[in-house]
Amino acid sequence: MNRVSKIVPQAINKVPNPERHMTALTRGIRNVYRNKVRTLIVIAILSLSIGIFLTMVIVDEGVNDEIEEVQTNVGTTIEVRPAGSYGGFSFGGGRPGGIGGPGGSGSSGGTTGSTDYVNESVARYVESIPHVSSVSRSLQTMDQDMFAMVLGVDPTPDITLMDGSSGELIGGLTLDYYNSTDRVVLISSQWGEDNGVSDVGDTVTLNGTEFEVIGIFSSETRFGARSIFIPIETAQEVYNLSGSLTQITVSVDSLENVDWTYDFMQSNLDSDEVDIVHPGDANDNVVTSLESIAQSSETSAYVSLGVGCVIIFFIMTLVTRERRREIGTLKAIGASDLDVLKQFMVETMSIALIGALVGLIIASVFGNAIADAMVGEDEQDTGFKLPTGVSDEQRQRFDSGPQRQDRTTPETEALESISYGMSGTSIMYAFAVAVLMGILGVLYPAIHATRMKPVEALRSE
Repeated sequence: MNRVSKIVPQAINKVPNPERHMTALTRGIRNVYRNKVRTLIVIAILSLSIGIFLTMVIVDEGVNDEIEEVQTNVGTTIEVRPAGSYGGFSFGGGRPGGIGGPGGSGSSGGTTGSTDYVNESVARYVESIPHVSSVSRSLQTMDQDMFAMVLGVDPTPDITLMDGSSGELIGGLTLDYYNSTDRVVLISSQWGEDNGVSDVGDTVTLNGTEFEVIGIFSSETRFGARSIFIPIETAQEVYNLSGSLTQITVSVDSLENVDWTYDFMQSNLDSDEVDIVHPGDANDNVVTSLESIAQSSETSAYVSLGVGCVIIFFIMTLVTRERRREIGTLKAIGASDLDVLKQFMVETMSIALIGALVGLIIASVFGNAIADAMVGEDEQDTGFKLPTGVSDEQRQRFDSGPQRQDRTTPETEALESISYGMSGTSIMYAFAVAVLMGILGVLYPAIHATRMKPVEALRSE
């Protein structure tokens, strides 16, 4: 006891007089500035953790909103395709389009490949199904002589390419001004330039038949650059594919009747001959892609939160060890366990809140770039291979077309629709996670500090 009675007065005398009268709040705030370099390093790391966490939370919110939007916006069109095909094309051997319809209809003119087709009788049958409001037919074939993807369609004002993207009319008219048997063609500007056709009113020859150019459109995709449109029945006649279709698009009168119509078609159409694509099937792929991004953002958010907590834990554990003598002195002069706990909590919370403020700035400045990197449009290979028999020159022309080889799919459209923006909720998240980091990181070191006995603390150096 004699040794202790000597140590305590000596230790108290070494403590500056103002220190003895400081509150736990004052001491906690003052301690933030005791080691400025260490504090700056901790704030920098915490602010980065909080900035990343906040960015991931905002991305996750945007993705979940988009998932909800996709799930509530199921379309009312059902597609009928040849069994095993993709978008009306069977890519076996990389030879889209060509000879021979169902039941042996059609023969080759020497310019096309080979694939299966849907018989036009299927379109007539589908038209009679209850709740079907309209049916659109299409026939897609590759004309190797003209190196063009020929799309025979029912006359329509839309310019919808085989990869799902849209063309933009830049001159002339669309096919809806003509009949399904007229010999007219709507060409892409790229194809027209390659083949010396630049003006509306010019003529082109497809499989030995002359067509008048009634319109020119532009496209940002390689498929579009090599695509031309002609009326559906003209396409069947010119390419000797009478009664053959590569896709039937069925419009249902209301969303409530889509499932019934789909089930009816599944029950009454031969699955060995046709594939029936529910509008929700495409949404499943979109939702899967979005859920993958949401899962990645959630994982990143948890990791950044964990990193922040671990940093605070180790720093405060180190601080506790450094201040053992100081803690013993405070307890010797009457500071309670709660006072010591408050001091460490105030110090940690001050650092964490400063980190939250800087983290908000980081998320505001760099968050959008991080979000774009996570949900940016994927460069997807279409899986399309040019048909056998095309010349080296034709391959070079295809490769030198528009560089956007990826398709504008529902997935990419959904990803591009995800919004990133700071809000009041985001600010609340930032400070809430700062408080959580502070509590989780300091709790054990602070409790350990309160359990120190003054005598043991005063004996340590």
